[in-house]
Amino acid sequence: FYQLPAGVLWSALFFFLLMVASLTSTISMSELCVAFFTEQLGMTRRKAVVVNTVVAMSLGTLCALSFGPLSGLTLSGLTIFGLFDYLSSNILLPLGGMAISLFVGWRVSRTVIDVQLGKLPRWLKNMIVLSLRFIAPVGIGAVFVSGLGLW
Repeated sequence: FYQLPAGVLWSALFFFLLMVASLTSTISMSELCVAFFTEQLGMTRRKAVVVNTVVAMSLGTLCALSFGPLSGLTLSGLTIFGLFDYLSSNILLPLGGMAISLFVGWRVSRTVIDVQLGKLPRWLKNMIVLSLRFIAPVGIGAVFVSGLGLW
């Protein structure tokens, strides 16, 4: 009877759990698109899931192929994967953070903020709102400009 080394067992368990974690994350991220398709476009949930899955798998396949057969296909020196990586990390993430910061700082009522921040002292809640309104947008803007290579 052959006994597996402990490292093989632990690494197999690690990668299995990594797969489960990625699957649950994918499902939760897909839910945003599915909710939009069903609520705004009037699709059935089943059709929305199929459309979302087809689009995600198509884009994912293009990204994966950019390491092999499509590696010669570039735009401004970036492969498809590189372009998606650049757009998501240097443009979409900072813009999303800026939008959230400005929305919470300027549009969300103080009552909601007080409830969400719980039993923090009033001065700390005021500092958080001040940061969301003025400090965070400046910092995020600097990250955005830096990511674009303009600074």
